[in-house]
Amino acid sequence: MMTQTMTDTFNEQINRELYSAYLYTSMEHWFMKKGLKGFANWFKVQAGEELNHARKIMDYINERGGRIRLKAISMPDSDWQNILSVFENSLSHEEYVTSRINALADVAEEVRDRAAMHLLDWYIKE
Repeated sequence: MMTQTMTDTFNEQINRELYSAYLYTSMEHWFMKKGLKGFANWFKVQAGEELNHARKIMDYINERGGRIRLKAISMPDSDWQNILSVFENSLSHEEYVTSRINALADVAEEVRDRAAMHLLDWYIKE
């Protein structure tokens, strides 16, 4: 069984992963509107990866007997000045999400949740 602290922290990360999928889907469609199908496809793949990240955490919470509490997902940006600004935004977002995974690992260490640390090691390596 997970501590409530770990459960809450994982639920926050689920929201971040789902927001990431929203953001990358928005970027995908921005590129589609510009007729840049290759870039659009790349972001479509990224959005799918983020959904898989969220699902992996949800499955983990369920396996450990925790409770998933989905929260509202913020509306992502939908317009950018140019191609470079899209990629700068996605890089900045990835750096933010990585920092949150690292913070989640810190919480797992604090509460000495070795199983969570093992799961989070996969995200850190990924």
